Amino acid sequence: NRRLPERKRTWTNLKKALLRRYAEKLDKSAAEWRVSMRRMMPGETYADFAAGLRDAVGRNRISERVLLAQFYRCLDKTTNKLVKQAPKPATLEEAVDKATDIDDPMDNVAQGMMNIGLPWATAPNPYLIPMTGTTGQTMVVPGIGGTGLPTAITGSTAHLTNNEVATQGE
Repeated sequence: NRRLPERKRTWTNLKKALLRRYAEKLDKSAAEWRVSMRRMMPGETYADFAAGLRDAVGRNRISERVLLAQFYRCLDKTTNKLVKQAPKPATLEEAVDKATDIDDPMDNVAQGMMNIGLPWATAPNPYLIPMTGTTGQTMVVPGIGGTGLPTAITGSTAHLTNNEVATQGE
């Protein structure tokens, strides 16, 4: 405005005036609604999703709790539980970092295989199979493997074939 004194004709004052006149009006409840409607898209990274949540807020000030709640709602069940474990993230950025660490395809082989479109072997049989490993006799779940199964599990497991299971019920 030309009627303003010279010292008030600054970029800061012009920006404030333009925002006051043309910017979206601050509405906390509308911002919270936009956040709650934002869903995580398939293939979207946690960081991109968090940035989308921040964009949905706009210039409004909403609590970190609202952002975290929506972030948690859009995580898969396992990642959600692991992210919420102690130390529980206080900010959205902490939650994103923790979720990224948990779901890192470099550490999570099954996730990495699925991401590149290759099949991941799952256990075809729901029971343990005896096997000789490098440490001696052990029990493994087909497709999973491991020598650290407790004897409480391996000691009470019956080793039956499908025919024996079928005849045992008669």
